Amino acid sequence: MLLFNFFVFFACICKKLLSLHRDVRVCVHLHIKNIVLLLLLRHNKNMKNKKYLPLLVVIILGIILVPFIIVDGDGRYIVSFEEVKPIKQFRPSKIKLYVENSGSMNGYMFNGSELKDAVYSYVSGLSTHSDTTELYFVNSDIYNVKAPLQDVIYAMSPTAFRQSPGNKANTDIADIFDMVLKQIEKNSVSVLVTDAILDLPAGSSAFFHTKQTQIKSIFENYLKENPNFAIEIFRMSSRFNGKFFFTGGSVVLTNQPRPYYMFVMGDKQTLSAANGIVAKSQIQHGVENYYAYSSYTEVPFVVMNKKKKGHGGEFDVRLQQKAVPVIAKVDLQYTLHDEDFLNELSLYNVAFGDDSIKIKSIKELPKEPEYTHAFTITLPENADEGSVNIYFCPPPYPLWLDEANDDLSDASVATTMKTTGIKYIIEGISDAFASTCVNNPAPFTNKDKVFTPKVDKKPIPVLAGWKFRLDKKENYNKSNRFKKSKNKE
Repeated sequence: MLLFNFFVFFACICKKLLSLHRDVRVCVHLHIKNIVLLLLLRHNKNMKNKKYLPLLVVIILGIILVPFIIVDGDGRYIVSFEEVKPIKQFRPSKIKLYVENSGSMNGYMFNGSELKDAVYSYVSGLSTHSDTTELYFVNSDIYNVKAPLQDVIYAMSPTAFRQSPGNKANTDIADIFDMVLKQIEKNSVSVLVTDAILDLPAGSSAFFHTKQTQIKSIFENYLKENPNFAIEIFRMSSRFNGKFFFTGGSVVLTNQPRPYYMFVMGDKQTLSAANGIVAKSQIQHGVENYYAYSSYTEVPFVVMNKKKKGHGGEFDVRLQQKAVPVIAKVDLQYTLHDEDFLNELSLYNVAFGDDSIKIKSIKELPKEPEYTHAFTITLPENADEGSVNIYFCPPPYPLWLDEANDDLSDASVATTMKTTGIKYIIEGISDAFASTCVNNPAPFTNKDKVFTPKVDKKPIPVLAGWKFRLDKKENYNKSNRFKKSKNKE
């Protein structure tokens, strides 16, 4: 009877203690242990009668078990999330190729030009999966060229350019962007091929920044009406034969490598599908550099424990005495960024109260139909409760941009791989997209210095994100879960 009463009393005490905070329980346990030990020492001399032996055993077992019940019973959490369903992808139904035919482009238009090969390999590859392909020359206006793709591209020459209509002496890249954007159709891919050289007027130091502001305004206005719009920038290289123009003069070049650009535009779902049809590695003669801009995407994802998705969007973990990994499978294809960026840990920011949750690793998932990357996320022992938001924060400008840019527009740039004013063109595009992205709400240190933030310390935009929630099991109820995420893509 004595033993039974002891166990009932012991169970009641444990139940009460388990409702206390962990730190309080640890303190209580230490005090209980000390009191019991003192009692044992005090009465040890009086325990000559062996009838007290069972009671002694129970007390000793209590001392041993209390730490496990009071301290180690802690650490059970619920990970909950609302799964974002896959975004519908749209096959490109129409390909529109725009070739700038100003005088500065003549030098690329010879037989055997790498530009012709590359443009044809890219556009013809897309054309096999689209219904229609249209070709245009663009200068002060846009002119449709009604002829087969191969015939037009390989027949392009300085003579053909001169015979086409429009003002080819001076073209404005901002006006060209404006004209092309106005002709973009649903589920189409528009490809603009240009040298992207800004014609710097002599003595006009403010020209570049004026043009940057103009380009920002053009793209910003288009994004207001077309929030899913995206643009990919391919920096390419080709030999150049002919007159190269700079401010105040020209120089004749022979087989000189010079840069040119393909700006590929459309909805991000359509461009993602196009990337699946023709990868950058499949473009003839290769791509020197690449960058992309798109609006913020709430990416499709699931969170799993031990490679099994949580039932009903939740599962439990025990965060006791050691950190526990969970796996988030995420579809990042609609960011349109290179794998070098998508696999870079320092470009992800985990927004959580005490900064204790970390991304341990990122793995590509080439064989997964719905997700592109698996993130191993470490949950610390005895973590705080709250929402865990993970953001992909690529640099606002390409890392190669400064090296590719020229500000002088003199004869020296002719024999380099620099483009006069390209920095201001791309920064204008970037500034327009920055207004569509979510500004990073959490401190972001970029500890590994993959890129150096701009001197003006503009907010680093968030291009993609996903979230889950962490709650202690005893506090969890479904009302804590996120409201259902409905992807409007």
